[in-house]
Amino acid sequence: MRKTTLLIKAVALTGSLLLAGQAMAGLYCETETRTGILSRRRPNVQQAKMWVDGDFGKVLFDQKDKDNPMANGNYLLTRDGGATVYLVNSKEKTYAPFSIAKALSVLSSLTEATGGMISITFSDGYGEILGEEPGEPILSYSTQKVSLRHGFTLTTNMKMFGRKTVNKMDTQTETWIAPDLKDAALNLWLRKGPPETGDSELDTVLRTAMIPLDGFPLKTVSTTTTTDKKGKEKVDQTEITVTVLREETVPASVFELPADYEEISLMDPAGAMAAGNSGEDSGSESPLKGLKSLFGGK
Repeated sequence: MRKTTLLIKAVALTGSLLLAGQAMAGLYCETETRTGILSRRRPNVQQAKMWVDGDFGKVLFDQKDKDNPMANGNYLLTRDGGATVYLVNSKEKTYAPFSIAKALSVLSSLTEATGGMISITFSDGYGEILGEEPGEPILSYSTQKVSLRHGFTLTTNMKMFGRKTVNKMDTQTETWIAPDLKDAALNLWLRKGPPETGDSELDTVLRTAMIPLDGFPLKTVSTTTTTDKKGKEKVDQTEITVTVLREETVPASVFELPADYEEISLMDPAGAMAAGNSGEDSGSESPLKGLKSLFGGK
């Protein structure tokens, strides 16, 4: 389950960056993401650097958690406007196709993969724009301030422990959009629409909760209220700020995938673990095939 936990962390991290938008050619920017602002004495802070030029884009993460796929020195790379995205590990000299849709689909397939012993379901998604008005300039760019609200219900059932949790997630967001910034490779960082996971229920939630916005968000403040089935609430806040943004000529070498790097699958470790415990070879149809045996399934 450790690999699954890391996958969830990666999805959460990346998901926090997947706001809808576009930007302009020859851009360099730096961002700071602060999470746990209301729940921690010291919020978690992550910096990232991004280079964009036409269809080419690269996001370099600076995070100290060595177990997180988005750790210090690892980066996301696209050479086709975000249609194909690679997660590159510079320490291990590997790269892997990265898809938020596939990562989310793994979460939704846990029920079958574990023989029904673990299930994670999303339901009751909603989203709406609460208001829109001119915002203050940020980094010399004019902005439009947009207020949004979205949410869903997350149900986790772990039968082996006899534990079921139901949490309603409600997020209110204020985001300052620079509508003049446009570039195809920003699809690496931003999305015009929700990913398609193949899970109809999850896809419905994503389509409802993800509201497309036209422009590049220079600042986003999100306050999330989590309410459990007993009515107990927890409130936390995340802030994403662009701290540096400038036009510059980006060398082509920035977007090169090193020739000596090996292509791997992010799901290979889970697949190998499953195969090792179930007697099946690693060529299973599902990346989580074989996990049933670990949880008493057949």
